[in-house]
Amino acid sequence: MRTFLIAIALIAGCDSPDSSPMDAPIDADLSDASPVASISVAPTTATIATGGTVQLVVTGKRADDSTIDLTFRAAFVAMPESIATVSGGFGSGGLVTGQGPGAATIAVSVPEGYATVSITVMP
Repeated sequence: MRTFLIAIALIAGCDSPDSSPMDAPIDADLSDASPVASISVAPTTATIATGGTVQLVVTGKRADDSTIDLTFRAAFVAMPESIATVSGGFGSGGLVTGQGPGAATIAVSVPEGYATVSITVMP
């Protein structure tokens, strides 16, 4: 039992098995995080070959001018999918793949807002 308590104390970052996990150091102060005021997606336009890919990155800008990567919180939808697809939807990471020549739009949505990206797929 003592070995188990020591292991928990080490995992929690405590100095001794008698310390409380609440005494563990906190690496980030999330209590004062500024809310996201706007989002942007990069790139805003892209040209890729059929079978080629481009990675979209969604960035949130906070009121205090700091930024946060929102890519893995975003939902992505490609229209029409005969020209471009985007991996998986919510939490997929936004990898766009060219399916056939033409123009497509990728809709990007997070709780803080939405944006669109124009994709041109070449033969």
